[in-house]
Amino acid sequence: MTPAHDPTWHRYLRFWGHDAERDLDDELRFHFDARVDEYVAAGLTHEAALAEATRRFGNLARVRDQCAHIDSQWTRERTMLDMLQTLTTDVRYAVRQLRRTPALTAAAVLCFALGIGANTSIFSVVDAVLLRPLPFHEPNRLVLVGEKLPRFGPDNFGVISRGEYSDYAKLVGRTFSRWAIYEIGAVSLTGDGEPEHVNGIRSSAALFDVLGVWPRRGRGFTGSDTLGSSPDVAVLSDALWRRRYRSDPSIVGKSIDIDGKPTTVVGVAPPSFQFPLGGDLGQPADVFLLMRLTSADDKQRANSFNTFFLARLADGVRSGDARAVVNEVAKGLAAAHPEYYPKDWSVLADVFPLRDRAVKDVRGPLFILLGAVGAVLLIACINVCSLLIARVADRRREIAVRQALGASRGRLVQQFLAESLVLVAMGGALGLAFAVWGARALAAHAPHELLEHYLPAADAGVLAVTGAIVALTTLAFSIVPALVPEREALSAALRDDSRSATGGRSRRSARQTLVVAEIALALMLAAVAGLMVRSFLRVRGVQPGFDADHAVTVRVGLSPAHYPSAGHIIQFEQRIIERLGEIPGVRAVSATNDVPMGDTRVQFALAHEGQPSATTPICAGEIVYPRYFDAMGMRMLDGRPIMTGDAASALKVVVVNATLARQFFGNGSAIGRRLKSGGLSAPTPWLTIVGVVPDVREAGIDKPVLPEAFFPALQTDTSLIQALMRTASYVVRTDADVGQTMNEMRRAIHALDPELPLVGLQPLSNIVTISLAERTFNTLLLGAFAVLALVLAAVGIYGLIAYAVVQRTREIGIRLAIGATPANVLGLVVADGARLAAIGAAIGLVGAFAFTRVMRSVLFDIAPFDPIAIAGASAVLLGVAVLASWLPARRAARIDPLTAIRS
Repeated sequence: MTPAHDPTWHRYLRFWGHDAERDLDDELRFHFDARVDEYVAAGLTHEAALAEATRRFGNLARVRDQCAHIDSQWTRERTMLDMLQTLTTDVRYAVRQLRRTPALTAAAVLCFALGIGANTSIFSVVDAVLLRPLPFHEPNRLVLVGEKLPRFGPDNFGVISRGEYSDYAKLVGRTFSRWAIYEIGAVSLTGDGEPEHVNGIRSSAALFDVLGVWPRRGRGFTGSDTLGSSPDVAVLSDALWRRRYRSDPSIVGKSIDIDGKPTTVVGVAPPSFQFPLGGDLGQPADVFLLMRLTSADDKQRANSFNTFFLARLADGVRSGDARAVVNEVAKGLAAAHPEYYPKDWSVLADVFPLRDRAVKDVRGPLFILLGAVGAVLLIACINVCSLLIARVADRRREIAVRQALGASRGRLVQQFLAESLVLVAMGGALGLAFAVWGARALAAHAPHELLEHYLPAADAGVLAVTGAIVALTTLAFSIVPALVPEREALSAALRDDSRSATGGRSRRSARQTLVVAEIALALMLAAVAGLMVRSFLRVRGVQPGFDADHAVTVRVGLSPAHYPSAGHIIQFEQRIIERLGEIPGVRAVSATNDVPMGDTRVQFALAHEGQPSATTPICAGEIVYPRYFDAMGMRMLDGRPIMTGDAASALKVVVVNATLARQFFGNGSAIGRRLKSGGLSAPTPWLTIVGVVPDVREAGIDKPVLPEAFFPALQTDTSLIQALMRTASYVVRTDADVGQTMNEMRRAIHALDPELPLVGLQPLSNIVTISLAERTFNTLLLGAFAVLALVLAAVGIYGLIAYAVVQRTREIGIRLAIGATPANVLGLVVADGARLAAIGAAIGLVGAFAFTRVMRSVLFDIAPFDPIAIAGASAVLLGVAVLASWLPARRAARIDPLTAIRS
């Protein structure tokens, strides 16, 4: 026990605050002394009384600890109970306060819900595509090795030649821990049900091992599968297993027909496994087939570049380290294999993180959308904050009275915190509902395949971010309004004098700052949306280079088992063309390796006769049958088209587009000039240009036009026929109904071979629409956010100016009483709004200039500082601001001077 005699100064200190331990000591000392006095009064000596009291009390230290523990527990429970009761009281009071102003409460909740909902929806997409780890083991260590051939231009990084895998595979152990190669291509499924064309991957045996993913049923590929005597094996995707084979539990070990050959299913991939990842890497595969590598692949080292080299970085190796090593290997390829590479051959190589390659096309638009919704949330927060500040101003007398009665600043903040908490809870709940709906809508309607296969959802991580946003905004909304009374003069508030009635300079400045910030943010977003709309309109005005109306296309794959040679392929495709030409109403039929804006784009290195440079440009190329240009609705600019007479035994010819003719031959005629595939020193034959056609947007309606050549199918090398024309696209131009023609096409092709899978049977115009789908989607989304920002900004400006007008009622009344006209008042209020709008617009323009610079990659034929878009956005916003000011100004001009002065 503490000694009974405390120093006097200790007791003075206890006057300023509660000291539980010393109070306890005092209490025990009191009872002990009372018991001693009782025993002394009963006749015991003082020493005997002390001994008896000590015996009766027992161990005083233990008693003291027990009492202290009980007191501490009681104090803790009491404190929590008091806090809970206080919080409950504050929440009830907050609800009552909010119910008194239903319009303000509804506006705040709606602003909050829209801001949080939009942000959470877009962030769920960003999280799914850019932030969430790839569904592989240690995905940050997975890289792709890609090559660049400087002689063929600056932009051909990405893949390697199949035979070159062995050179990079030698880096295993010091740079890579494992590696695999794969190639993407469609395959045909026959036998069970309707013939079907699906996405396939042919890979080396270690693909699943490198990814660190194991099939949910069966196994992956093994080394024994690569032996020539082993049967063909396949691993199915979970989606294909469920859809086509009805989740057959005994599928492993069964034989299915792939490209006309019996193939044994050895495994089924897990449901979450999607590979490749879409985007720049191609569509996720339905079937994985084993690639058997042979010595013959070495012969294609300098001719074919379609193979992805996937590797896992060794422990302690970074991408930068690997980049230098693989580049050294690439530079030494020609010297190490002089029998396969020309003397002047040079190769560079680079290492790309797997995710970076997959999201290359979608990263920029997603960040722009994220910035846009961030601006919307800021505007919503400013709106809510403005409304709360205005509301606090209306309650300044109440606040002043509470301060006068002793309420501390902390108690006031606690009260405002409770009110903000109620608002945020309602807005957050509604915003969460918007977010869930928005994430589902984005996943359902987004055109990009990354969103299709990695569905965004408002999961725990997204909800955590939303919670953080809610917490931050709650804190901000609670503190900012509570700071306002600090600057209030208590006596002025109690007197409600005229200066206080107009809000004071500090509060006017705060409101004006909020209006300016709101306008600046809205202008930035409107400028971004204006640029996207202008860019979209430019794209819509671009001609694809062909007539998409009254034309139908379909792709047909021929299996190696049934059509083993180039001769079989050519012969059967000509039969299909003849049969399609017999359909009533058909004007022209032809075929190509792929229609424009399709999935397969082939590039060739083409040199022209007399070319001075050692660099051989890369050009787009198409293999076409006669009458292709008629079927596509393309007119000849010069010369003649490819005709039936352009057979194998005839002069080797080629038709080029206007861009190739212009880049290779300037203003001179290209007819009669000669091209060579692979470069001037390549052993390929010279091709004579016989025609020039308009430019076609092969890669997409908004993609740049490459120099392009059209090669006659009947003169094409047999290896290219087997590689490119095994899956040919047919184009039919008809005068009949398109839907009826599509049915006739299906019947005609299946009459020749009922096992042939038909892919993409659709009007040609659909391909153009799909090509614009992503840009259309992004433009609509940004436009919606811009409209939302404008609406929120208009509501905020209107609310703040209307509040200011109400606060200035007496001043306006005096002005009217001493001779001002309603027009003067109207001009005064509108001028105030216009002045704030002009300042906000000026600041917003500076921000817009900085923000729109990052949009350069997503714009089409529009500069980031396009004056029409920027000026249009500024005009729209200033108009909204003036309109939002005019409405309360008109009300102010109708004020009765006498009533205003008396108010």
